[in-house]
Amino acid sequence: MSHDTNLQPHDIDAEECVLGAAMLGDAYEENYIGALGGLNASDFYRERNGWIWAAIVGIHQRGDKADQVIVGSQLSEQGRLSEIGGPAYLSLLVSRVPTPFLGPQYAERVREMAKRRRQIVDGMKQVQEGYTGTSKPAVKPVYAQPHDPAHLL
Repeated sequence: MSHDTNLQPHDIDAEECVLGAAMLGDAYEENYIGALGGLNASDFYRERNGWIWAAIVGIHQRGDKADQVIVGSQLSEQGRLSEIGGPAYLSLLVSRVPTPFLGPQYAERVREMAKRRRQIVDGMKQVQEGYTGTSKPAVKPVYAQPHDPAHLL
């Protein structure tokens, strides 16, 4: 994960490893993609990694196995293969995976980073609403009452 405070939370290594693990693990384990815990393409920080994930899930939903050749073909049909870096990037993803058995851990890390990014966006919206007054608070705030002896009677 990057430690630059100007970047939103992300872990490119985990993203790349979950993609590589998915392309390796799906070849020999039934429902490997399902074991990765319901990642969404929008959970990926790098857009191209989200496109690859969407291709893997689409292939899996058709009942096919998603290895790097099939994923490359799918991305080519979508006109995105060159945008993601071509077959070389898919090969890199597969080569980065120490073992596909850790895929669920990589997926959890990707989900956690996505959750943190969503929290930041939600917080920024609340701050903006606070400055502009464009929304009403869900709960009416309770303000301290001025000290008034008549108030106590």
